[in-house]
Amino acid sequence: MKVIAIILFIFCSAYNVYAQQVHTAKGSISYVIPKNMTLEQAEIFAVQEAKAKIIAENFGTLVGSTTSMAISDSESSITSFIFADLDEKGEWLETIDGPYITRRVHNNEFILDVTISGKIREIVSAPIQFQAKVLRNGVTDNCESSEFKNRDYMYMSFISPTDGYVTVYITDGKDVQCLFPYNGLPAEYMKVLADKRYVFFSKENSGEIDPARVSRCQMGCQQDNEPNRIYLIFSPQKYTKAVDYSAPERNMPRTLSYKDFHSWLSKNKRLDKEFTCKHFDINIRK
Repeated sequence: MKVIAIILFIFCSAYNVYAQQVHTAKGSISYVIPKNMTLEQAEIFAVQEAKAKIIAENFGTLVGSTTSMAISDSESSITSFIFADLDEKGEWLETIDGPYITRRVHNNEFILDVTISGKIREIVSAPIQFQAKVLRNGVTDNCESSEFKNRDYMYMSFISPTDGYVTVYITDGKDVQCLFPYNGLPAEYMKVLADKRYVFFSKENSGEIDPARVSRCQMGCQQDNEPNRIYLIFSPQKYTKAVDYSAPERNMPRTLSYKDFHSWLSKNKRLDKEFTCKHFDINIRK
């Protein structure tokens, strides 16, 4: 029986290695630009949709998580959401060509045609199921929201079943800002303990961190409606945060380019199968 168990273990391990091989894939989509969305914002969402389609065509989809896209009606000041209740059974590791984006008009609709190719990997094992919530103007989970107004405060709650390491980033599709660890904190503050609830960006819930070193996160916008994406990254394995630089404005988070951030993200996903990135789409309005 021991010999059989060993053989089965080797077979299962070999299967997992094979199933998680990296593939190269290419695809295209036509994306109708929603009203009141800027061209810049639409290009970001169109590229994400193209990646999702490629993954779905290769590995299928699972009913699960919900992603959202905010569209503001400037006349009524009402923000509506488009929900996509599908979660891909794979992940985008790296872009190797493109994206190539062309613009056209058809039946009075503005359309983006996107072509992109990259390296993808099937997800064959469940990632660590940590919980994270984006909170508005409060630190309890019932303050969860994806809608913010100018000068609102954002917090994030987090709890994991295992010890690990956390970083938090935010992007408007141009630059990426590192929100956690806070400016000036050494790398050891990325570590979190199992079964402990954390509230990031709260001086009153700073834990082992000196409250004076906590950076509060006050939201701001220049346009009537500004979609942003927050990335919370977790791994039980120690990793190094992306190389970033001090912002020109005093007391602003450190920044890096959108391209450099995703290059860093892709590399870590390839090297660490437990490296998990969860994103949250939020909208900021004046």
